[in-house]
Amino acid sequence: MNKEQYDNVIAFDQYKKALSTPERTIIKTISETVVSHPMIQEAFDGICRAVSENEVISDRSHLLIIGESGCGKSTLCDLFARKFRPVTQEFQLGLQLNQVALMTSLSSPLTPRFMAKTILRALGYKGSLNGTSDTLTDLVLTMLKQAGIQVIFLDETQHLQALGMNANGYSHKLRESLDWIKSLINKTEVTFVLMGMPPLVELIEADEQMARRFSKIYYLKPFPVPTQTEEAGESSANVLGGFVDTLLNTACQLDYFDEYESFGNNPDNAARIYLATAGTPARINSLVIAAARQAYDAGDRRITLGHFAKAYQPEKIVRTEISRVMESNTHLARTMSRLVEGKALNPFELDSADLLTLSQGEVN
Repeated sequence: MNKEQYDNVIAFDQYKKALSTPERTIIKTISETVVSHPMIQEAFDGICRAVSENEVISDRSHLLIIGESGCGKSTLCDLFARKFRPVTQEFQLGLQLNQVALMTSLSSPLTPRFMAKTILRALGYKGSLNGTSDTLTDLVLTMLKQAGIQVIFLDETQHLQALGMNANGYSHKLRESLDWIKSLINKTEVTFVLMGMPPLVELIEADEQMARRFSKIYYLKPFPVPTQTEEAGESSANVLGGFVDTLLNTACQLDYFDEYESFGNNPDNAARIYLATAGTPARINSLVIAAARQAYDAGDRRITLGHFAKAYQPEKIVRTEISRVMESNTHLARTMSRLVEGKALNPFELDSADLLTLSQGEVN
């Protein structure tokens, strides 16, 4: 560890110590809240359906879950983990922990041996991991069967790309890793869910056998631009706003708050959240935490729009998204230039008329 890394560690430790117990509680409670919404629920239902179907068919199907960072892949895993918790069963020879799902995140290089070691660690294996790829793979197969695993979530699998492509397609190392995944699928009765960013789709679809196995694809995206009109029984403003309200309601279960200003019943507030976060669930979560801390620091029992205004810190990606829309909307560009006046736009300080202009500009 060099001096800069050491200083960063010390600074972070000091920051953690500076947090009061209530602040720690607020952060922990909101960040650990699992909120389902239509995109998450659709993917969740699809996985459950695939697991059930794979119990009765020989040619099993598997799934890809695709989304940029912060769009809900971890939330989907958390939702599944909470729904299907491990169960301890008693046998004549003792106790055995049976678990439906195994979840782990992968990192480069995704060689067969490295993937086998990662899965073994996720299974809780405490022995040596110095064996050959074949030895470790055999151990993976044994432990998957013993644990009763029905579905495996492998996150960050877009890192397979780092193994390389050449003019003739896959490199030797990439082909070897894909063949290892196919072999694991063939030798188990487990449903596989590969999770990653959009490049993963192209990588999988370039292999005919992998494309056939992973034919079900679910996309997790940022919340859409809030609209005033209802579609399919639920407006996009209500979806995004309802997500925020669920987080705020969780905060109000703590002793520090009594109530909050609603976003689910207020399309203007939902539009403000969208402009502040580009609709990304992880950014929304962070903003709600910051607003709740603002309320706590001020001694306020009600979390309001004013706390969001103080908590808001414009991110580069949000400014980039708004700039992209402005390029094709001159009316929006004129409004933005009038509002900003050389400083960062704070959506929570806009009046309803200006907010409507911006929201309509986003939609158009």
